[in-house]
Amino acid sequence: MTSTDIARLRLHNQLIARAKFNQPGAVVAWMGAVQAQDYLGALWAVGLRTRKAVEPDIAVITTLTRLQPITRIFTPSEIK
Repeated sequence: MTSTDIARLRLHNQLIARAKFNQPGAVVAWMGAVQAQDYLGALWAVGLRTRKAVEPDIAVITTLTRLQPITRIFTPSEIK
């Protein structure tokens, strides 16, 4: 297996080479959880794996904590 093969497989398996999901919440469910110190990086990670994603679609399932500068993204069913 070459370095190119490994890179191609990683992009494929991490759903970077192809967007599989139609909803940002489905991406978060597939990942298990999303937590980041960089808000835009978290949005990018979810948006990259979502077909036709726009920022407001992802931002609606995002919460910022006041105690820590951490962004957490939840599936819609986890938000109460």
